[in-house]
Amino acid sequence: MEDLDDASLRLWLLGLLHRQRERGGLHHPYLNAYARQGFWGKYPHGKLIQGRETYPAAGRYKPRLWTTHPDKHQDHLLAPPREGQLRAWPLVWTRRALGVPGLDDATLLDLLAAFLHAGEAGGLLRRLHQDGDKTWYAIDAAAARLLPHGEKLRCDRATGLCCTDLSRNASAVTATTRSPRPRWPGCEG
Repeated sequence: MEDLDDASLRLWLLGLLHRQRERGGLHHPYLNAYARQGFWGKYPHGKLIQGRETYPAAGRYKPRLWTTHPDKHQDHLLAPPREGQLRAWPLVWTRRALGVPGLDDATLLDLLAAFLHAGEAGGLLRRLHQDGDKTWYAIDAAAARLLPHGEKLRCDRATGLCCTDLSRNASAVTATTRSPRPRWPGCEG
């Protein structure tokens, strides 16, 4: 792991953050009760809760937060796959982005744990709730940057480099062009 270059680590971080952002993991006060109690929408559990009039409707979409233990409604980062279970996306992405296909799961999970710790300490991530050993995280909105210009990247199915349209700022485009990219459901590449 000490041999990893800055470009690979940057690509890995951009992929993790991009996926989390697209899955609703950018912090907003709506997420606090969701992490604490599983409440989502204007009428959690069929009752209007005072002060939730402006919350998004429950509907089919619910954000997925990062958690440190398995949770069927969230994305767990630090739980090793069980026998016969598919590897979690963060493990698959970490291997692809860092170019370490043979590295064991325990080492990758240690790297993801270090990412959570450093991300929270550096203000990139926000801890929303902790219940025993299980912790819920979101990207801290204060760390997000909205940029006026970007380039739209399209999936290159011939090379299988990505399977979604992405908007990136110029420096991120340079960092990710011709590199492995996160694959999404329905990817043919």
